[in-house]
Amino acid sequence: MRNKFWLPTVVAQAVTIAMTGPLALAVVAILPGTPTQPRVEEAIGAVGALIPTVVGAWWLYRKLRVRLTEREARKAAFAFGWFTPVSLVVAIVLAQIPGGLADAILGPRFALVGALVGFVAVTDLLSFAAVAFTIWILGRERRLQSSNTD
Repeated sequence: MRNKFWLPTVVAQAVTIAMTGPLALAVVAILPGTPTQPRVEEAIGAVGALIPTVVGAWWLYRKLRVRLTEREARKAAFAFGWFTPVSLVVAIVLAQIPGGLADAILGPRFALVGALVGFVAVTDLLSFAAVAFTIWILGRERRLQSSNTD
């Protein structure tokens, strides 16, 4: 029996890889004694967000290549690589909602946990939507081309 949830699982794993850089930078930034130089912070932030996203896109390509054509896997990984930084920015903004709800319902100790859960959930959903939409469009294009050749 085919696993119906293989695509969300693979995308969630790729998002986990892509989120390691920004989350590690956030942890390092709040440590006491971290030097603050704006140019250095911007460069480290850009590299810290870019390298894990590229590694996640490469990993996603390798996993999708098993079940999809090379063209579909490459374009889906490309969509992931372009859209994941956008979804990370959107998730930073929207993570405040579950963080605030966790604070209001469970107390201030759970605000950070709620924000992290919201951050992961929003990033996963948005990245999955981009990859699934890309695969869907490419599948429709393939079916259209095969029906035109008949």
